[in-house]
Amino acid sequence: MAHNYPTGDRLQQLSRLDYPESGESTSGIALRNRAIALFQRSLELQQRIGNVKGEAAILHQLAYIHAHQGDIDTAITLYQKSLNLTRCIGDVQGEAATLNNLAYIHTQKEEVEEAITLLQQSLDLTQCIGDAKNKATSLVMLGQLLADEKGEVETALNYLQQALDILQRLQSPDAETVFRILDRVKRDSYPVVGKNNERE
Repeated sequence: MAHNYPTGDRLQQLSRLDYPESGESTSGIALRNRAIALFQRSLELQQRIGNVKGEAAILHQLAYIHAHQGDIDTAITLYQKSLNLTRCIGDVQGEAATLNNLAYIHTQKEEVEEAITLLQQSLDLTQCIGDAKNKATSLVMLGQLLADEKGEVETALNYLQQALDILQRLQSPDAETVFRILDRVKRDSYPVVGKNNERE
């Protein structure tokens, strides 16, 4: 049985690197609570039958829901449990996706160095297994963090261009989002890049 992991979680969100704002409707909260209850029951079933990969995927989904509710500590705990399971069974793709989402959360907490470390780990894994989509996600997130938080513009532009090339090759609709991010970083950092080019 295949399990799909969110990857950051859509590249549209990566243009902002944040979760949706609070202020959710009562019906929306009820829907999420119902989803959590269903995932919890499914989690118990996966644990009973010993389906570790299924357990890891459900923990990942639960973490994503809690993060969107603003319960960041619970989300981190659940992502970490999912990460441990994916490592135990050698699910490298699941591990990379979970590292990306953990990095996403640490970005919200302004823990930039931790986020960068996690994204580098994910990038290394995706390169090893040829997971192009998760690699693109890691590259986009790294590119934005390096440009916006570290001022490492040239490296950031390199990462973003790599991500764009991958998504265009995959004919992904997310390529347009990454193109806009790349264009924004270029415009914001033009004086820095220009000065560097003048010295060459």
